[in-house]
Amino acid sequence: MAEHLIHTYGTSALRVIELGEQNQKSKSMGTNERIHPDYPFLKSEIAYATRHEMAVKPTDILCRRVPIAFLNKEAAEQILPEVAEIMGKEHKWSSATKT
Repeated sequence: MAEHLIHTYGTSALRVIELGEQNQKSKSMGTNERIHPDYPFLKSEIAYATRHEMAVKPTDILCRRVPIAFLNKEAAEQILPEVAEIMGKEHKWSSATKT
Protein backbone atom coordinates (compact mmCIF):
# COMPACT_ATOMS: atom_id res chain seq x y z
CA MET A 1 0.00 0.00 0.00
CA ALA A 2 2.85 2.39 0.78
CA GLU A 3 4.19 1.94 -2.75
CA HIS A 4 0.83 2.98 -4.16
CA LEU A 5 0.77 6.20 -2.11
CA ILE A 6 4.35 7.11 -2.96
CA HIS A 7 3.77 6.37 -6.65
CA THR A 8 0.54 8.39 -6.72
CA TYR A 9 1.39 11.28 -4.38
CA GLY A 10 5.19 11.38 -4.31
CA THR A 11 6.36 13.81 -1.65
CA SER A 12 2.74 14.47 -0.62
CA ALA A 13 2.19 10.83 0.42
CA LEU A 14 2.96 11.65 4.05
CA ARG A 15 0.36 14.43 3.98
CA VAL A 16 -2.28 11.93 2.89
CA ILE A 17 -1.36 9.59 5.75
CA GLU A 18 -1.26 12.46 8.27
CA LEU A 19 -4.70 13.64 7.15
CA GLY A 20 -6.04 10.12 7.65
CA GLU A 21 -4.53 9.98 11.14
CA GLN A 22 -6.02 13.38 12.03
CA ASN A 23 -9.41 12.24 10.76
CA GLN A 24 -9.14 9.05 12.83
CA LYS A 25 -8.42 11.05 16.00
CA SER A 26 -11.30 13.44 15.38
CA LYS A 27 -13.58 10.55 14.35
CA SER A 28 -14.06 12.13 10.93
CA MET A 29 -14.45 10.28 7.69
CA GLY A 30 -11.46 9.95 5.41
CA THR A 31 -9.28 7.71 7.57
CA ASN A 32 -6.41 5.50 6.41
CA GLU A 33 -8.75 2.56 5.88
CA ARG A 34 -9.23 1.08 2.43
CA ILE A 35 -12.24 2.39 0.56
CA HIS A 36 -12.70 -1.08 -0.99
CA PRO A 37 -11.18 -4.31 0.36
CA ASP A 38 -9.87 -5.43 -3.05
CA TYR A 39 -7.94 -2.24 -3.87
CA PRO A 40 -5.15 -0.30 -2.11
CA PHE A 41 -6.92 3.08 -2.20
CA LEU A 42 -7.55 4.80 1.13
CA LYS A 43 -10.44 6.92 2.35
CA SER A 44 -7.86 9.58 3.25
CA GLU A 45 -6.99 9.87 -0.45
CA ILE A 46 -10.57 10.96 -1.12
CA ALA A 47 -10.45 13.55 1.66
CA TYR A 48 -7.04 14.78 0.49
CA ALA A 49 -8.09 15.07 -3.17
CA THR A 50 -11.23 16.92 -2.15
CA ARG A 51 -9.42 19.29 0.18
CA HIS A 52 -6.15 19.89 -1.71
CA GLU A 53 -6.62 18.88 -5.36
CA MET A 54 -9.94 20.56 -6.18
CA ALA A 55 -11.88 17.34 -6.71
CA VAL A 56 -15.50 18.48 -6.84
CA LYS A 57 -17.41 15.49 -8.22
CA PRO A 58 -17.34 11.82 -7.25
CA THR A 59 -16.25 11.05 -10.82
CA ASP A 60 -13.14 13.16 -10.20
CA ILE A 61 -12.30 10.70 -7.43
CA LEU A 62 -13.41 7.43 -9.04
CA CYS A 63 -11.83 8.11 -12.44
CA ARG A 64 -8.77 10.24 -11.68
CA ARG A 65 -7.63 10.05 -8.05
CA VAL A 66 -8.48 6.46 -7.10
CA PRO A 67 -9.27 5.09 -10.57
CA ILE A 68 -11.46 2.21 -9.46
CA ALA A 69 -13.99 3.07 -12.18
CA PHE A 70 -11.47 1.96 -14.80
CA LEU A 71 -10.50 -1.18 -12.89
CA ASN A 72 -13.88 -2.48 -11.76
CA LYS A 73 -17.19 -0.79 -12.51
CA GLU A 74 -19.08 -2.78 -9.86
CA ALA A 75 -16.55 -1.86 -7.15
CA ALA A 76 -16.85 1.80 -8.15
CA GLU A 77 -20.63 1.62 -7.86
CA GLN A 78 -20.30 -0.03 -4.42
CA ILE A 79 -18.10 2.73 -3.00
CA LEU A 80 -19.84 5.67 -4.69
CA PRO A 81 -22.12 6.44 -1.70
CA GLU A 82 -19.15 6.53 0.70
CA VAL A 83 -17.10 8.66 -1.72
CA ALA A 84 -20.01 11.12 -1.91
CA GLU A 85 -20.31 11.08 1.89
CA ILE A 86 -16.60 11.85 2.42
CA MET A 87 -16.66 14.57 -0.24
CA GLY A 88 -19.86 15.95 1.24
CA LYS A 89 -18.24 16.32 4.66
CA GLU A 90 -15.25 18.09 3.12
CA HIS A 91 -17.37 20.43 0.96
CA LYS A 92 -20.18 20.77 3.53
CA TRP A 93 -22.74 19.55 1.01
CA SER A 94 -26.41 19.22 1.88
CA SER A 95 -28.02 15.77 1.76
CA ALA A 96 -29.66 16.70 -1.55
CA THR A 97 -26.33 17.59 -3.13
CA LYS A 98 -24.82 14.21 -2.19
CA THR A 99 -27.49 12.27 -4.09
